[in-house]
Amino acid sequence: MIAKNSSTEQLDGIPKPLGSTIKNDKRHQNSIAQLWKNPRFSDITILVGENKAEYTLHRNIICLNSVFFDAACKEGRFVEGYNQTIKLPEIDAPEFEVVIRWLYDEGYQLPSAVYGSDFALVYKAADFLGMSGLKQEMVKQFVAVLKLERGAMAPRRIASPLTVLSDVADIAPVSDWELLRKIADEGMAASFFTNDGLLKIASGELGSPLFGAVMLDAYQNYIRLNTCISCVFTAKDDPGGSCRVCNKDSSLVPRPRRTMLLE
Repeated sequence: MIAKNSSTEQLDGIPKPLGSTIKNDKRHQNSIAQLWKNPRFSDITILVGENKAEYTLHRNIICLNSVFFDAACKEGRFVEGYNQTIKLPEIDAPEFEVVIRWLYDEGYQLPSAVYGSDFALVYKAADFLGMSGLKQEMVKQFVAVLKLERGAMAPRRIASPLTVLSDVADIAPVSDWELLRKIADEGMAASFFTNDGLLKIASGELGSPLFGAVMLDAYQNYIRLNTCISCVFTAKDDPGGSCRVCNKDSSLVPRPRRTMLLE
């Protein structure tokens, strides 16, 4: 039973702000999305990239889901709060337009073909602007596509998931460990690599130290979930034998195979 009052909706005894109901209304989302294409009521200018591409936006919208914009737009804290202009030479226009669509309630859509550098640049922009929600949605869609494409024949939307992970790990903070692990866990199941490849990852020859740490942690978890401890040693010491505990043929034990690690 739903009971309503002037400020909240009551659902099974739990108050729910009306704002959240409005947020999920598609007509409301479409109205918000149209605002950034109409500069009539905009009140701040963003200059993006080295070419200073100009975007006229709305402070009350862009500050809601961006820690960076929320701080930069406060008067008395940064000069941007006074002159109503923010320069973002660190971000290019294609990535910033992905950011705008997210800020103006148009959501995020994983590209039809995902390449490491392109995905990483959007992720970097979201991280710089303090948009954790966008980063989470990017990883969520990326992992969902990997699961759908597991075992599928080419062409794939994500040809080299661990290359994408390596590029993202190059620019991601350590605090994004859990997000990176989600990519690594699913990317490992969809990829092939060699013992030599693992050694290169561990030594830092392939990717950043953060990439190496995430990959090795994910690999240890993969082995732990898919084999008993005896399987691991049997596969190493007696490749033609069977596990002394579970009797599994050691040739069936998940082990690194031919490389498809990084392009």
